[in-house]
Amino acid sequence: MSEIKRCEHCILPASLPSAGLDEHGICRHCRNYEQAFSTWDTMRDAQRKAFEGMVEKARRGGHEYDALVPLSGGKDSTYALYVCDRLYGLKCLCVTFDNGYLSDHARQNIHNAVDATRADHIFYRPNRNTLLALYRLFIERCGNFCPVCMRGISAATHLAVERFNIPLIVTGDGQRITYSAFIRELFEAGDVNFFRAVVGANPVKEEARALLADPYPWNFNRVLRAIGDLTGRQFSSVARFIPLWDYVDVPTEEMYTTLENEMGWTLGGANDEHSDCLLHNIVPYIHRLKFPEVTPTTLKNSARVRWGQMAREEALSIEEAQLSAPPEEPADLAPFLEEIGMTRETFHNAVRDWRTISAFRDKGGRLRSLYRRLFRGDR
Repeated sequence: MSEIKRCEHCILPASLPSAGLDEHGICRHCRNYEQAFSTWDTMRDAQRKAFEGMVEKARRGGHEYDALVPLSGGKDSTYALYVCDRLYGLKCLCVTFDNGYLSDHARQNIHNAVDATRADHIFYRPNRNTLLALYRLFIERCGNFCPVCMRGISAATHLAVERFNIPLIVTGDGQRITYSAFIRELFEAGDVNFFRAVVGANPVKEEARALLADPYPWNFNRVLRAIGDLTGRQFSSVARFIPLWDYVDVPTEEMYTTLENEMGWTLGGANDEHSDCLLHNIVPYIHRLKFPEVTPTTLKNSARVRWGQMAREEALSIEEAQLSAPPEEPADLAPFLEEIGMTRETFHNAVRDWRTISAFRDKGGRLRSLYRRLFRGDR
Protein backbone atom coordinates (compact mmCIF):
# COMPACT_ATOMS: atom_id res chain seq x y z
CA MET A 1 0.00 0.00 0.00
CA SER A 2 2.78 2.42 0.90
CA GLU A 3 4.21 2.48 -2.63
CA ILE A 4 0.88 3.63 -4.12
CA LYS A 5 0.68 7.40 -4.17
CA ARG A 6 -2.84 8.56 -3.35
CA CYS A 7 -4.87 11.66 -2.75
CA GLU A 8 -4.27 12.84 0.80
CA HIS A 9 -7.99 13.45 1.31
CA CYS A 10 -9.72 10.54 -0.42
CA ILE A 11 -7.91 7.36 -1.57
CA LEU A 12 -7.82 7.93 -5.34
CA PRO A 13 -4.53 6.66 -6.82
CA ALA A 14 -2.32 9.27 -8.45
CA SER A 15 -1.85 6.85 -11.38
CA LEU A 16 -5.28 7.89 -12.67
CA PRO A 17 -4.55 10.78 -15.06
CA SER A 18 -7.73 12.59 -14.01
CA ALA A 19 -6.61 12.61 -10.35
CA GLY A 20 -4.37 15.63 -10.91
CA LEU A 21 -2.88 15.87 -7.42
CA ASP A 22 -1.93 19.42 -6.41
CA GLU A 23 1.06 20.54 -4.35
CA HIS A 24 -0.78 19.48 -1.18
CA GLY A 25 -1.48 16.01 -2.54
CA ILE A 26 -5.23 16.67 -2.98
CA CYS A 27 -6.87 15.30 -6.12
CA ARG A 28 -8.83 17.35 -8.62
CA HIS A 29 -12.09 15.59 -7.71
CA CYS A 30 -11.83 16.52 -4.03
CA ARG A 31 -10.99 20.11 -4.92
CA ASN A 32 -13.94 20.37 -7.31
CA TYR A 33 -16.31 18.80 -4.80
CA GLU A 34 -15.22 21.18 -2.06
CA GLN A 35 -15.62 24.17 -4.36
CA ALA A 36 -19.08 23.14 -5.57
CA PHE A 37 -20.65 21.76 -2.39
CA SER A 38 -18.86 23.17 0.63
CA THR A 39 -21.90 25.42 1.11
CA TRP A 40 -24.50 22.67 0.56
CA ASP A 41 -25.96 23.15 4.05
CA THR A 42 -26.90 26.70 3.10
CA MET A 43 -27.88 25.72 -0.46
CA ARG A 44 -30.21 22.88 0.51
CA ASP A 45 -33.42 24.85 1.07
CA ALA A 46 -32.90 27.03 -2.01
CA GLN A 47 -32.29 23.97 -4.20
CA ARG A 48 -35.43 22.26 -2.95
CA LYS A 49 -37.46 25.40 -3.62
CA ALA A 50 -36.00 25.58 -7.13
CA PHE A 51 -37.01 21.96 -7.68
CA GLU A 52 -40.52 22.64 -6.41
CA GLY A 53 -40.81 25.64 -8.72
CA MET A 54 -39.96 23.50 -11.75
CA VAL A 55 -42.37 20.81 -10.58
CA GLU A 56 -45.21 23.30 -10.19
CA LYS A 57 -44.60 24.75 -13.63
CA ALA A 58 -44.66 21.27 -15.17
CA ARG A 59 -47.84 20.37 -13.30
CA ARG A 60 -49.63 23.44 -14.72
CA GLY A 61 -48.59 22.65 -18.29
CA GLY A 62 -51.44 20.30 -19.12
CA HIS A 63 -49.11 17.67 -20.57
CA GLU A 64 -49.98 14.01 -20.95
CA TYR A 65 -47.01 13.33 -18.67
CA ASP A 66 -45.43 15.83 -16.30
CA ALA A 67 -42.10 14.01 -15.92
CA LEU A 68 -39.98 11.32 -17.51
CA VAL A 69 -38.08 9.11 -15.06
CA PRO A 70 -35.40 6.74 -16.44
CA LEU A 71 -35.97 3.68 -14.25
CA SER A 72 -33.27 1.00 -13.85
CA GLY A 73 -34.65 -0.75 -10.77
CA GLY A 74 -31.83 0.64 -8.65
CA LYS A 75 -32.27 2.66 -5.48
CA ASP A 76 -31.69 6.14 -6.93
CA SER A 77 -33.98 5.92 -9.95
CA THR A 78 -36.68 4.27 -7.84
CA TYR A 79 -36.43 7.06 -5.29
CA ALA A 80 -36.68 9.62 -8.11
CA LEU A 81 -39.99 8.02 -9.11
CA TYR A 82 -41.13 8.06 -5.46
CA VAL A 83 -40.38 11.78 -5.15
CA CYS A 84 -42.09 12.68 -8.41
CA ASP A 85 -45.21 10.57 -7.97
CA ARG A 86 -45.78 10.09 -4.24
CA LEU A 87 -44.44 13.37 -2.88
CA TYR A 88 -45.29 15.83 -5.67
CA GLY A 89 -48.14 14.12 -7.50
CA LEU A 90 -46.58 14.30 -10.97
CA LYS A 91 -47.92 12.05 -13.69
CA CYS A 92 -44.81 10.13 -14.74
CA LEU A 93 -43.69 8.04 -17.66
CA CYS A 94 -40.84 5.69 -16.80
CA VAL A 95 -38.52 4.26 -19.42
CA THR A 96 -36.08 1.39 -18.96
CA PHE A 97 -33.27 0.55 -21.34
CA ASP A 98 -33.02 -3.24 -21.47
CA ASN A 99 -29.49 -4.12 -22.55
CA GLY A 100 -30.24 -7.83 -22.75
CA TYR A 101 -28.64 -8.38 -19.33
CA LEU A 102 -31.25 -6.83 -17.07
CA SER A 103 -31.46 -8.95 -13.92
CA ASP A 104 -34.67 -10.60 -12.72
CA HIS A 105 -34.22 -8.75 -9.45
CA ALA A 106 -34.19 -5.40 -11.26
CA ARG A 107 -37.26 -6.37 -13.25
CA GLN A 108 -39.12 -7.16 -10.04
CA ASN A 109 -38.05 -3.85 -8.48
CA ILE A 110 -39.26 -2.01 -11.59
CA HIS A 111 -42.56 -3.90 -11.56
CA ASN A 112 -43.11 -3.14 -7.86
CA ALA A 113 -42.18 0.53 -8.22
CA VAL A 114 -44.51 1.15 -11.14
CA ASP A 115 -47.36 -0.66 -9.38
CA ALA A 116 -46.81 1.48 -6.27
CA THR A 117 -47.40 4.66 -8.29
CA ARG A 118 -49.59 6.04 -11.07
CA ALA A 119 -46.69 5.88 -13.53
CA ASP A 120 -46.81 4.34 -16.96
CA HIS A 121 -43.77 2.41 -18.14
CA ILE A 122 -41.92 1.53 -21.33
CA PHE A 123 -39.13 -0.99 -21.89
CA TYR A 124 -36.76 -0.05 -24.73
CA ARG A 125 -34.67 -2.92 -26.02
CA PRO A 126 -32.75 -2.80 -29.31
CA ASN A 127 -32.33 -6.04 -31.21
CA ARG A 128 -30.12 -8.39 -29.19
CA ASN A 129 -27.85 -9.26 -32.11
CA THR A 130 -27.29 -5.55 -32.71
CA LEU A 131 -26.37 -5.01 -29.06
CA LEU A 132 -23.96 -7.95 -29.04
CA ALA A 133 -22.27 -6.63 -32.19
CA LEU A 134 -21.97 -3.20 -30.59
CA TYR A 135 -20.50 -4.61 -27.37
CA ARG A 136 -17.84 -6.44 -29.35
CA LEU A 137 -17.07 -3.42 -31.51
CA PHE A 138 -16.71 -1.08 -28.53
CA ILE A 139 -14.43 -3.49 -26.68
CA GLU A 140 -12.25 -3.88 -29.74
CA ARG A 141 -12.04 -0.19 -30.58
CA CYS A 142 -12.07 1.61 -27.22
CA GLY A 143 -11.71 -1.08 -24.56
CA ASN A 144 -15.06 -0.36 -22.91
CA PHE A 145 -18.55 -1.72 -23.59
CA CYS A 146 -20.48 0.50 -21.15
CA PRO A 147 -20.87 3.41 -23.63
CA VAL A 148 -23.32 1.22 -25.57
CA CYS A 149 -25.67 1.11 -22.59
CA MET A 150 -25.11 4.77 -21.74
CA ARG A 151 -26.08 5.69 -25.29
CA GLY A 152 -29.09 3.37 -25.10
CA ILE A 153 -30.34 5.02 -21.91
CA SER A 154 -29.92 8.47 -23.44
CA ALA A 155 -31.63 7.48 -26.69
CA ALA A 156 -34.57 5.84 -24.90
CA THR A 157 -35.02 8.91 -22.71
CA HIS A 158 -35.05 11.35 -25.59
CA LEU A 159 -37.32 9.20 -27.75
CA ALA A 160 -39.94 9.19 -24.97
CA VAL A 161 -39.56 12.90 -24.16
CA GLU A 162 -39.90 13.99 -27.79
CA ARG A 163 -42.79 11.61 -28.50
CA PHE A 164 -44.89 12.84 -25.56
CA ASN A 165 -43.53 16.40 -25.21
CA ILE A 166 -42.64 15.84 -21.54
CA PRO A 167 -41.46 18.99 -19.71
CA LEU A 168 -39.22 17.37 -17.04
CA ILE A 169 -36.59 14.63 -17.08
CA VAL A 170 -35.90 13.63 -13.46
CA THR A 171 -32.97 11.26 -12.98
CA GLY A 172 -31.64 9.51 -9.90
CA ASP A 173 -28.22 11.10 -10.07
CA GLY A 174 -26.48 14.41 -9.46
CA GLN A 175 -23.03 15.88 -9.04
CA ARG A 176 -23.08 15.38 -5.27
CA ILE A 177 -23.28 11.58 -5.61
CA THR A 178 -21.41 11.06 -8.86
CA TYR A 179 -18.10 9.31 -8.50
CA SER A 180 -17.33 7.59 -11.83
CA ALA A 181 -18.52 10.07 -14.46
CA PHE A 182 -15.54 12.37 -13.88
CA ILE A 183 -12.98 9.56 -14.24
CA ARG A 184 -12.67 10.06 -17.97
CA GLU A 185 -10.11 7.31 -18.47
CA LEU A 186 -12.66 4.78 -17.20
CA PHE A 187 -16.05 6.26 -18.08
CA GLU A 188 -17.87 7.63 -21.11
CA ALA A 189 -21.43 8.98 -21.07
CA GLY A 190 -24.02 8.55 -23.80
CA ASP A 191 -22.58 11.19 -26.11
CA VAL A 192 -23.99 10.58 -29.60
CA ASN A 193 -20.91 11.98 -31.34
CA PHE A 194 -18.58 9.69 -29.40
CA PHE A 195 -20.89 6.79 -30.26
CA ARG A 196 -20.85 7.69 -33.94
CA ALA A 197 -17.07 7.98 -33.94
CA VAL A 198 -16.62 4.48 -32.51
CA VAL A 199 -19.16 2.86 -34.83
CA GLY A 200 -17.72 4.62 -37.88
CA ALA A 201 -18.48 2.75 -41.09
CA ASN A 202 -18.91 -0.63 -39.41
CA PRO A 203 -21.80 -2.65 -40.91
CA VAL A 204 -23.67 -2.53 -37.57
CA LYS A 205 -24.27 1.15 -38.33
CA GLU A 206 -27.38 0.30 -40.34
CA GLU A 207 -28.90 -1.76 -37.55
CA ALA A 208 -28.08 0.83 -34.87
CA ARG A 209 -29.56 3.86 -36.60
CA ALA A 210 -31.87 4.68 -33.68
CA LEU A 211 -28.86 4.94 -31.36
CA LEU A 212 -26.93 7.01 -33.89
CA ALA A 213 -29.69 9.56 -34.43
CA ASP A 214 -29.16 13.12 -33.22
CA PRO A 215 -31.38 13.52 -30.13
CA TYR A 216 -31.72 17.24 -30.91
CA PRO A 217 -32.30 17.74 -34.65
CA TRP A 218 -32.22 21.27 -35.96
CA ASN A 219 -35.62 22.76 -35.21
CA PHE A 220 -37.17 25.63 -33.29
CA ASN A 221 -36.93 23.75 -29.98
CA ARG A 222 -33.21 23.35 -30.46
CA VAL A 223 -32.79 27.08 -30.84
CA LEU A 224 -34.91 27.66 -27.73
CA ARG A 225 -32.81 25.12 -25.82
CA ALA A 226 -29.62 26.99 -26.74
CA ILE A 227 -31.13 30.34 -25.74
CA GLY A 228 -32.36 28.84 -22.47
CA ASP A 229 -28.91 27.47 -21.65
CA LEU A 230 -27.32 30.84 -22.34
CA THR A 231 -29.86 32.93 -20.43
CA GLY A 232 -31.04 30.54 -17.71
CA ARG A 233 -34.64 30.77 -18.93
CA GLN A 234 -36.99 27.81 -19.26
CA PHE A 235 -39.19 27.50 -22.33
CA SER A 236 -42.35 25.44 -22.06
CA SER A 237 -41.61 23.43 -25.21
CA VAL A 238 -38.16 22.33 -24.01
CA ALA A 239 -37.65 19.51 -21.49
CA ARG A 240 -35.81 20.47 -18.30
CA PHE A 241 -33.18 18.00 -17.09
CA ILE A 242 -33.17 17.58 -13.29
CA PRO A 243 -30.54 15.42 -11.54
CA LEU A 244 -32.54 14.76 -8.36
CA TRP A 245 -29.68 14.71 -5.87
CA ASP A 246 -28.60 18.22 -6.85
CA TYR A 247 -31.95 19.44 -5.49
CA VAL A 248 -33.13 16.93 -2.88
CA ASP A 249 -31.30 15.57 0.15
CA VAL A 250 -32.31 12.55 2.25
CA PRO A 251 -30.27 10.34 4.60
CA THR A 252 -29.36 6.99 3.05
CA GLU A 253 -31.03 4.86 5.73
CA GLU A 254 -34.22 6.90 5.47
CA MET A 255 -34.20 6.40 1.70
CA TYR A 256 -33.81 2.63 2.06
CA THR A 257 -36.67 2.47 4.56
CA THR A 258 -38.92 4.50 2.27
CA LEU A 259 -38.10 2.37 -0.77
CA GLU A 260 -38.75 -0.88 1.07
CA ASN A 261 -42.00 0.27 2.72
CA GLU A 262 -43.49 2.42 -0.02
CA MET A 263 -42.09 1.09 -3.33
CA GLY A 264 -41.63 -2.64 -2.72
CA TRP A 265 -37.92 -2.24 -3.45
CA THR A 266 -35.34 -4.73 -2.20
CA LEU A 267 -31.56 -4.72 -2.15
CA GLY A 268 -29.90 -7.12 -4.57
CA GLY A 269 -27.52 -8.92 -2.25
CA ALA A 270 -24.67 -6.78 -0.94
CA ASN A 271 -24.46 -4.62 -4.06
CA ASP A 272 -26.65 -1.52 -4.01
CA GLU A 273 -25.05 0.03 -7.09
CA HIS A 274 -25.51 -2.19 -10.13
CA SER A 275 -27.62 -5.17 -9.19
CA ASP A 276 -29.73 -4.26 -12.23
CA CYS A 277 -27.10 -5.46 -14.74
CA LEU A 278 -25.80 -9.01 -14.96
CA LEU A 279 -22.53 -7.70 -16.42
CA HIS A 280 -21.77 -5.29 -13.59
CA ASN A 281 -18.91 -7.37 -12.13
CA ILE A 282 -17.01 -7.23 -15.43
CA VAL A 283 -16.64 -3.45 -15.27
CA PRO A 284 -14.39 -3.20 -12.17
CA TYR A 285 -12.38 -6.12 -13.56
CA ILE A 286 -11.71 -4.05 -16.69
CA HIS A 287 -10.77 -1.09 -14.50
CA ARG A 288 -8.23 -3.25 -12.65
CA LEU A 289 -6.70 -4.44 -15.92
CA LYS A 290 -6.25 -0.83 -17.01
CA PHE A 291 -5.02 0.40 -13.63
CA PRO A 292 -3.79 -2.33 -11.22
CA GLU A 293 -4.16 0.10 -8.29
CA VAL A 294 -7.92 0.43 -8.86
CA THR A 295 -9.97 -2.20 -7.02
CA PRO A 296 -13.74 -2.78 -7.29
CA THR A 297 -14.21 -0.45 -4.30
CA THR A 298 -11.68 2.30 -5.08
CA LEU A 299 -13.93 4.75 -6.92
CA LYS A 300 -16.96 4.36 -4.67
CA ASN A 301 -15.03 4.49 -1.41
CA SER A 302 -12.98 7.46 -2.60
CA ALA A 303 -16.26 9.26 -3.13
CA ARG A 304 -17.65 8.14 0.23
CA VAL A 305 -14.60 9.60 1.96
CA ARG A 306 -15.07 12.79 -0.06
CA TRP A 307 -18.74 12.96 0.95
CA GLY A 308 -17.93 12.41 4.63
CA GLN A 309 -19.62 8.98 4.74
CA MET A 310 -16.48 6.94 5.43
CA ALA A 311 -13.21 7.45 7.25
CA ARG A 312 -10.14 7.43 5.03
CA GLU A 313 -8.48 4.83 7.26
CA GLU A 314 -11.41 2.43 6.76
CA ALA A 315 -11.29 2.92 2.99
CA LEU A 316 -7.53 2.28 2.95
CA SER A 317 -8.00 -0.90 4.96
CA ILE A 318 -10.51 -2.20 2.43
CA GLU A 319 -8.12 -1.31 -0.40
CA GLU A 320 -5.28 -3.19 1.26
CA ALA A 321 -7.40 -6.32 1.55
CA GLN A 322 -8.50 -6.10 -2.07
CA LEU A 323 -5.01 -5.44 -3.41
CA SER A 324 -3.51 -8.37 -1.53
CA ALA A 325 -5.02 -10.77 -4.06
CA PRO A 326 -4.72 -10.69 -7.87
CA PRO A 327 -7.85 -9.65 -9.80
CA GLU A 328 -10.25 -12.54 -10.11
CA GLU A 329 -11.92 -13.06 -13.45
CA PRO A 330 -15.71 -12.63 -13.02
CA ALA A 331 -17.81 -15.72 -13.58
CA ASP A 332 -19.98 -13.77 -16.04
CA LEU A 333 -17.07 -12.92 -18.34
CA ALA A 334 -16.68 -16.28 -20.14
CA PRO A 335 -20.36 -16.59 -21.20
CA PHE A 336 -20.40 -12.91 -22.22
CA LEU A 337 -17.34 -13.36 -24.44
CA GLU A 338 -18.89 -16.46 -25.95
CA GLU A 339 -22.04 -14.51 -26.79
CA ILE A 340 -20.16 -11.71 -28.52
CA GLY A 341 -17.77 -14.13 -30.24
CA MET A 342 -14.55 -12.87 -28.65
CA THR A 343 -11.60 -14.80 -27.22
CA ARG A 344 -10.20 -14.05 -23.75
CA GLU A 345 -6.88 -13.08 -25.31
CA THR A 346 -8.53 -10.56 -27.63
CA PHE A 347 -10.56 -9.18 -24.74
CA HIS A 348 -7.58 -8.72 -22.43
CA ASN A 349 -5.47 -7.12 -25.14
CA ALA A 350 -8.30 -4.72 -26.05
CA VAL A 351 -9.18 -3.45 -22.58
CA ARG A 352 -5.74 -2.89 -21.02
CA ASP A 353 -4.91 0.45 -22.63
CA TRP A 354 -7.02 3.26 -21.15
CA ARG A 355 -5.82 5.69 -23.83
CA THR A 356 -7.72 4.10 -26.72
CA ILE A 357 -11.04 5.62 -25.65
CA SER A 358 -9.72 9.18 -25.97
CA ALA A 359 -9.14 8.75 -29.71
CA PHE A 360 -12.90 8.90 -30.32
CA ARG A 361 -13.64 11.99 -28.27
CA ASP A 362 -14.15 15.40 -29.84
CA LYS A 363 -10.99 17.42 -29.25
CA GLY A 364 -12.27 20.80 -30.36
CA GLY A 365 -11.32 22.67 -27.18
CA ARG A 366 -13.49 24.81 -24.92
CA LEU A 367 -15.30 26.73 -27.67
CA ARG A 368 -16.06 23.52 -29.51
CA SER A 369 -17.24 21.96 -26.26
CA LEU A 370 -19.58 24.90 -25.62
CA TYR A 371 -20.93 24.63 -29.15
CA ARG A 372 -21.56 20.91 -28.70
CA ARG A 373 -23.38 21.45 -25.41
CA LEU A 374 -25.62 24.23 -26.67
CA PHE A 375 -26.29 23.26 -30.26
CA ARG A 376 -25.62 19.56 -30.65
CA GLY A 377 -27.41 18.45 -27.52
CA ASP A 378 -24.57 16.55 -25.85
CA ARG A 379 -25.72 16.17 -22.27
